[in-house]
Amino acid sequence: MRLLRKAAALLAAAGIVLTGAAPVSAMTFFYGETPIDLRMDALQEIIEEVRENYKDETKLDDIFIGIYQGLFSSLGDPWSAYVTVDKTDDGTNFVTNDVDEVYEGIGIVIRKTNSGIRISSVVSGSPAQLAGIRSGDYILKVGAQNVTQMTSEEVSLLIRGSSGSTVSLTVDRQGDTRVFEVVRQVIRTDTVSSKMLDETTGYVQVSSFAAGTADRFAAEYDALAAQGAKAIVLDLRGNGGGSVGEAVAVADHLIHTDGVISIFKRQGEVIETVRSTTDSFADLPVVCLVDHETASASELLTAALKDRQAATIVGETTYGKGVAQFVGSGGQGNYFKLSVYYFLSPKGSDIDGVGIVPDVAAYAQGERTAEEIAQIRASVAPINEAKKYYAGDSGLNVYGVQQRLAKMGYDVEASGVMDAKTVAALKLVQTEAGVCPYGALDFCTLGIVKDKFDAWCDPGTEDAALAKALELLR
Repeated sequence: MRLLRKAAALLAAAGIVLTGAAPVSAMTFFYGETPIDLRMDALQEIIEEVRENYKDETKLDDIFIGIYQGLFSSLGDPWSAYVTVDKTDDGTNFVTNDVDEVYEGIGIVIRKTNSGIRISSVVSGSPAQLAGIRSGDYILKVGAQNVTQMTSEEVSLLIRGSSGSTVSLTVDRQGDTRVFEVVRQVIRTDTVSSKMLDETTGYVQVSSFAAGTADRFAAEYDALAAQGAKAIVLDLRGNGGGSVGEAVAVADHLIHTDGVISIFKRQGEVIETVRSTTDSFADLPVVCLVDHETASASELLTAALKDRQAATIVGETTYGKGVAQFVGSGGQGNYFKLSVYYFLSPKGSDIDGVGIVPDVAAYAQGERTAEEIAQIRASVAPINEAKKYYAGDSGLNVYGVQQRLAKMGYDVEASGVMDAKTVAALKLVQTEAGVCPYGALDFCTLGIVKDKFDAWCDPGTEDAALAKALELLR
């Protein structure tokens, strides 16, 4: 093999002598658009070379797992991965996907973020909620194992386990480290719940999109209409997604004229345009509540409602995951997740990496004590400089604004420099506030950030977003 011979020559020139080395066969490497069969032949050569000449014994299964993981890692897509799964002694496999309604665990939904593994929602009445775990907590350890660099799938597999067993979670809550001992149970997630808020306003919460969610939503929606509801609040806050088909069906129930619901795109080409039907459902005014944890399939629904003017969107800019995954078997109980297409808004706007800006900005109750609010405020730098900042500038105001934006969920890092991420986040903040989105940190924008951060720390009402929805529907 020429590469090994060249390396040996370099070592010899440096005075380093290798003895007892096994001979290696000639190997072929291909670059460019080489036919896949030739590449597979080359791969087989490499595997055989490794097994014969590597300094330690190797297992073929381990080699191929590494190849599979490398394949998905090479895509550079955070949502595509090859996941290896351990089985419990009783043979139970705890691999599940994002749309499971029944599983054994503690009742939390987690998401990998730039800051770590974040708990995006906690199932009502679950062991996690009863133990005191909250949405917004970041998981540092599961048991004694540090999980900050793991994928969300890997962490989920550590947390789930047999009903009745105990798992220890170490979390970070606004800089305060806490440890929770939680007994796993069978978790049954009811994806749709509803109630009458008053004599004329119905409320429907959709926590995720699983098999049957759309039918359940339709039944609850129509039942509320039959009870006298003249308007509906649809709550998608904390909804991390699930089945795209179910989300499309819910959109179809709420959009009452023919037109586009979503556009699916792969490798730069539109592969499908999904349209609404014109079936006769109760046509009620709708306000849709969203937040930074509203993601994936729930963003498809939000975009459809916004672009088709079927609802007023209230809350925070959504997460920005506009891709759908296919889950397939990876052999021996392992599995892979592959992003198979982007979904766009009916008007063709990107969702992935962007999110959906609400029509009206509002924040839900943060569930923070007065002490926690005081700690949050004390943890950020002052922003009192009488100076404007533009791209490339640096200063204390920039640092303090970055701290505040990061805590509110915007994709920025506190460096004190007006970098590209900060400019993009400021443009988003300005858009949400209804002012010109030009990305500079002027006095108006500084005031907007201050007000948003104050509202985020302590919304002041039990549920400011819901209060705003009711105000709009009156």
